[in-house]
Amino acid sequence: MIAHVAEASEGSGRVLLWLDPSLLAAPQALEASVRLAYAYGSELETIEVDPPHLDAVAQLPLGRVGFRAPLNIAHAGDEIAARQTLSDGHRARVDKIASQFGVPVRHARSTGEAIDRLAHLCTVRGPWNIIVLSRTPSLDLASVVANVFANVSGATGVLVGSRRIEAWGSRVAVVVEDGERLPSMLRTAERLTGTAGKTHLVIAAVTKTAYRDLDAQARLLTAGSDSIKFEATGPTLGVDGALDEQLSGCQPSLVIARFGGTLLSDGRALSRCLAVTGAPFLLVR
Repeated sequence: MIAHVAEASEGSGRVLLWLDPSLLAAPQALEASVRLAYAYGSELETIEVDPPHLDAVAQLPLGRVGFRAPLNIAHAGDEIAARQTLSDGHRARVDKIASQFGVPVRHARSTGEAIDRLAHLCTVRGPWNIIVLSRTPSLDLASVVANVFANVSGATGVLVGSRRIEAWGSRVAVVVEDGERLPSMLRTAERLTGTAGKTHLVIAAVTKTAYRDLDAQARLLTAGSDSIKFEATGPTLGVDGALDEQLSGCQPSLVIARFGGTLLSDGRALSRCLAVTGAPFLLVR
């Protein structure tokens, strides 16, 4: 969760963009990572993690990785070259966007198991780290997100992008499932929308009673705010996709929601919401 981010030591965290040099990055993820860093006044760090089998090849002199090299080494050399070309393009794109916002960027590269490296990086910088997954949505996206939340204790949020390329606007949708998370989610939305933006509040509750209670809490907390728009949704009654149309109608630039909850109960729900809204999602625990 991001509960403590807007309360103390905000300057002691960063946005960590996990670039996979074997896959094309989602443009949404690159831009959203910069905008998150800008909103919090933090730095942005890109990290690429090469698999261990490439490390030994990378240490060889260039002449050893060529026509006369053993087949597996030669193929690894080709893989390194391809990964380098793709990663250079990703980093150049990030640098270009960051320069427009004045966001400081650092680039890092490591070798090993990606989750282990992310966990280490998040322990040396705190108290918060938002991890951005550069990859476009795929069948294993939900398992990657779950793996990060389960094994990277220093990750306070994970951002994923959709396959669409949409212009960034000034609307953020906040999906509320409990009163405890609501204040910090609203503060995050406020930072991203600015003074002229709008936050669309979508209550995700299964029963009528839970919906009524959450609605009352939210209205009490946001009383007097002109930047909050309550979406009339009603209880989901356990129906999958019950809130998708409402979220899409908000036309958000970003959706802040809980992963593994009422809205995003599993990977299929996450993939569906990403496709329907066309917006990146900032997922919280």
